Amino acid sequence: MCDSTEDLEVDHVRPSFIQIVEAFGCDPTIPFDEEAWKSHHDDVATYQTLCKICHHATTAHRKKLLKVLSQLTSDQSKSSSESDSPASS
Repeated sequence: MCDSTEDLEVDHVRPSFIQIVEAFGCDPTIPFDEEAWKSHHDDVATYQTLCKICHHATTAHRKKLLKVLSQLTSDQSKSSSESDSPASS
């Protein structure tokens, strides 16, 4: 983004880190398999290198976008539920 070569960090482009964890399917009743996790993560993660400032700005932007999308989905779900329920008499 800014071409800086200082304070570089790795950013998950897609899927997000949370999506990678969810796809891995952590089960608290089974001991964590670090090698399986590393293999899964390496197989599915796509990265980009960003300076610390750009990384934080990108992450903040994604969080805002996900919050808006989540709210829209919630509103649509509520609207659908209300239209499916029988009218009150």
